[in-house]
Amino acid sequence: MIAVYPGSFDPITLGHEDIIMRASMLFDHLVVAVARDNSKNTLLSFEQRFELVKSIIGDNKKVSVESYEGLTINFVSGLQSRIIIRGIRSQQDYDYEAEMSNINFMMSNNIETLLLSSSDKFRSISSSRVREIFTLGGNITNFVSDKTYSYLKTLRK
Repeated sequence: MIAVYPGSFDPITLGHEDIIMRASMLFDHLVVAVARDNSKNTLLSFEQRFELVKSIIGDNKKVSVESYEGLTINFVSGLQSRIIIRGIRSQQDYDYEAEMSNINFMMSNNIETLLLSSSDKFRSISSSRVREIFTLGGNITNFVSDKTYSYLKTLRK
């Protein structure tokens, strides 16, 4: 069975990497889907986000990285997947993701959303906080992998 983990990954954090690793152990294959049409205020371009995620995944045969635009549910259906993976850190995340899950199910009643609770050590990490800390010159090494940190440091030059 194929599962899809969609997101903007701006930037990919240790929390994202943990969800990817855990989800990949639950399914035959995991597609990490990098959103092309992101309405968020981004630090990285789509191309940068996509390439960074691909470099983090490396040669993991159980995980592939793809891009998509438009509705996530349409992308997932196009892959003939039935599972969307979402990570949750808090009650606020749960409320939002539960609502999105219901909407997605109403649009395509054969697709389920699996909510994976963040590991405790990654619960406070969010891409938006990492972007904020990074742009203000703070230390983000506790929140992103060495590979992500090295990549982001090149942007400061």
